[in-house]
Amino acid sequence: MKVNIKRILVDALGIRLISIEEGFDSFKDNDELKFQIISAVNQKLSEQISPSSKVELGRNK
Repeated sequence: MKVNIKRILVDALGIRLISIEEGFDSFKDNDELKFQIISAVNQKLSEQISPSSKVELGRNK
């Protein structure tokens, strides 16, 4: 899904996509594999954080 959005924004519409934390800039380095890896790692981190957050929210009620 994220790669499709990237393709639309960057490739079709010519929008520059920059991520400071990941060091990605579509203008300088439009490497789709690099973008896919960054997206996959961030997705996994998000999945790991989500259950921890739910546990903490449950404790604070």
